[in-house]
Amino acid sequence: MSETFDNELGQIVRKNDKAVKMKLDKKSGDDKDKFFTFELIRDSPITNKEWKKMLLDTRKALVGVDAGVFNQRINKILKRELRDDVSSHDLRSMYAVYRFNKENPEKQNLTGYLAQILSHGPTSDSGIAYSNFSFVEK
Repeated sequence: MSETFDNELGQIVRKNDKAVKMKLDKKSGDDKDKFFTFELIRDSPITNKEWKKMLLDTRKALVGVDAGVFNQRINKILKRELRDDVSSHDLRSMYAVYRFNKENPEKQNLTGYLAQILSHGPTSDSGIAYSNFSFVEK
């Protein structure tokens, strides 16, 4: 949530209307000030341009609100609207597991795919921590 709260956004990717560029929190060294690209869910009804506008509008509405308070508010809404055991960080896992099941044409393994789309390092096994959700088609 902290990245959506105030991290710098890059230019709109015109070749791919689902791609977004942003600086990421947990990067260091040469990657600290680098923009990383991530993709919106392919069948989402919004483009990167619309997503960026919504994000900037949300940020304007949150001027003066502490990042921790923002995260608490999001978690409270998620618990009320979804389930008591869901947090904002779980949304990252849900996004990754959904994309693994619906947008993985190379049939990459789960840990490798999650590491790739969540911008983890190439040798990282952090994807394991994001694999705690199961995708169920309804």
